[in-house]
Amino acid sequence: MSFDWLAPHYRWMEALLAGELLQHCRTRWMSEIAPPRRALLVGEGPGRMLEACVKTWPGCAFTVIDSSSRMIEQARKRWRQQNDKAAVEFIEADLRTWPAPTGAYDLVVTNFSSIALRRSSWSG
Repeated sequence: MSFDWLAPHYRWMEALLAGELLQHCRTRWMSEIAPPRRALLVGEGPGRMLEACVKTWPGCAFTVIDSSSRMIEQARKRWRQQNDKAAVEFIEADLRTWPAPTGAYDLVVTNFSSIALRRSSWSG
């Protein structure tokens, strides 16, 4: 399912329907996580979680994967507007078919996503 059609409207719809509740849910437990070296953000959407992650873990390298080219575009634009120097790689792909590098991430974030993966495909 592509969210390309929703990308230009996602932020205002989220604000109207949920205010800051969804962002609070996304970020609530971040301070409890030890700073990762490499993080994978799955289904990032327009980039609000990436922005929060970069602020919380400035030394981390991030990979953002989303199947929507327009959501990736929104996230990349938001990241550039923040003028951040964090290492971020943006990948347009379906996680179910993306060949994830073995052992590459010590944190995987999947906000409001439903995925089922074999543990062995993510462990090193």
